Amino acid sequence: MVGVAHRQCRQHEWLAKHQWRLSFSRAEIVLINSWMPVQQIVYHMLRVFMKTEQLTDDGVKSEPIAVSNYNIMTLMLWTCETEPPGWWTRHLNLIRICVELLRTLSVWLTAVRCPHYFINNCNLLDSFCNLEVIASQLMSIDETWLSTWFVNNYIRKCSELCPDNGSRLFSDVSTTMELQKAVSAVVDWRLNTALRDKWCLFDLADFFIPSRVSKLHDLTVRSCVCWMTELSKIDTRLLIYISAIALSACCLQLFKQ
Repeated sequence: MVGVAHRQCRQHEWLAKHQWRLSFSRAEIVLINSWMPVQQIVYHMLRVFMKTEQLTDDGVKSEPIAVSNYNIMTLMLWTCETEPPGWWTRHLNLIRICVELLRTLSVWLTAVRCPHYFINNCNLLDSFCNLEVIASQLMSIDETWLSTWFVNNYIRKCSELCPDNGSRLFSDVSTTMELQKAVSAVVDWRLNTALRDKWCLFDLADFFIPSRVSKLHDLTVRSCVCWMTELSKIDTRLLIYISAIALSACCLQLFKQ
């Protein structure tokens, strides 16, 4: 249970402070971590697209939006369950997969029905006036349009992180060969810097983990779960490191007592 009010009740003086909801966050983390890389990439792409196009709550705050990031995750959970692994890996066309999922989401919005993954007969959608508008937008998306969108709004922005010779290649990507050459330059740059970035992360972890774990009053079951979840995203070997540090801190405290 988490103390979070329904978005339609957040302006209510009493309900906003006293309403609770069921949370399945731990199960969701387990499921997401079990996804294949292609499934995790598609999930990321969908969230970026919906947020950038201001179709989710994180995109626009001034008015109620029908779709939330939780709806996107629910869509992914159901699709991962209903579609076999071959559906995701056949031809490995990320754009095609995203288009199909966006159209499924459009059907859900039209029917005002987003089935909860864990609770039977629970609908995650509310009847907002912009449901049909968003559904129409999503249904009109095809592979050509979405491919162009990701090149202009995502890949091109990634290239801006590269040295000038890499980002300059995106000045003209009018052909498939030019686009492939530009993307390959970004990938090569990322592969060449990945080891250095990993070393920097380990160096930061080596400094922060002992300093935080040594404060035993801050070390709770919930904080440990949070730490281990986040560190596993960097490298699973850090789980062994934080376990060793925590055990050493506990032993030292017992020795002092």
